[in-house]
Amino acid sequence: KEEEERAKGRVSPKPEDLEQSWQDLARKTKVGEVLSQRAKDTKDTLLAGKLLALGVGSTKDILAGVATLDSRITKLHLNQKELNDKHAKELGVSLAKNPHVTDLSLQGNKMTEKGLENLLKGMDRQGKDGSKVTSLNLEGNPVTLRKVKTIRPFLRLTSLNLSQTSITDKDMEPLLIAPLTNLNIARTALTEVSGEAILRKLRESLRTLNVSHTQIAAGIIRGLHNNRKLTELDMSHMKIA
Repeated sequence: KEEEERAKGRVSPKPEDLEQSWQDLARKTKVGEVLSQRAKDTKDTLLAGKLLALGVGSTKDILAGVATLDSRITKLHLNQKELNDKHAKELGVSLAKNPHVTDLSLQGNKMTEKGLENLLKGMDRQGKDGSKVTSLNLEGNPVTLRKVKTIRPFLRLTSLNLSQTSITDKDMEPLLIAPLTNLNIARTALTEVSGEAILRKLRESLRTLNVSHTQIAAGIIRGLHNNRKLTELDMSHMKIA
């Protein structure tokens, strides 16, 4: 209603007020009914897309909405939604039916490498040429890549957040041929081996790197001369001799 009034020139709500109105609407709306509509009306599409982008509603409703091709959202942030491996598999199935999502954030969930594998399989079927996702946030999930076989979606990424995950030096190896411009590996158990390899192999693309709270300072320092494109480096809370 506020958007209709604004279109008529009667009101001009501030962005923060409009955002709050969406939050209030989401709490009062049967989210499942909204998301299950095929959204022939533009307003319904916008509503479904907004609710999905906010991550409001039950996990079942949200995952069902992702599969709706008419929900033409590009950013999907499902942070701290208690998503587990089963949910990750369902999300993968939904993403395979939605080629529009390019920014996916699953921060603070409970997904392991089993769930990640199924998620990546779905991402790999987003389009004829594979995944459309270019930004992926897995921060805080207990994931490794030890048993993950579907690597191709990673190679489409330009932004990857693996902070507070269980990744190892070996896990990082296949990821270093991706065109990453932004990489966050803070609070991981990676060693200086990865530090040097990251800066060497991503020397033509990497612009932003966060390695805070890790033990890879020596590798980063050795690798700096290999990378002249880096513009931002976070080495806070590290031991530097």
